[in-house]
Amino acid sequence: MKFLTLPSGDEMPALGLGTWQAAKGEVARAVT
Repeated sequence: MKFLTLPSGDEMPALGLGTWQAAKGEVARAVT
């Protein structure tokens, strides 16, 4: 898995959700 390094030095995984096909409001539910 690919990780991104934040300015704080912490790392977070790089995830692709394929949001271009998502219905309105669907992405917000997925990430909250």
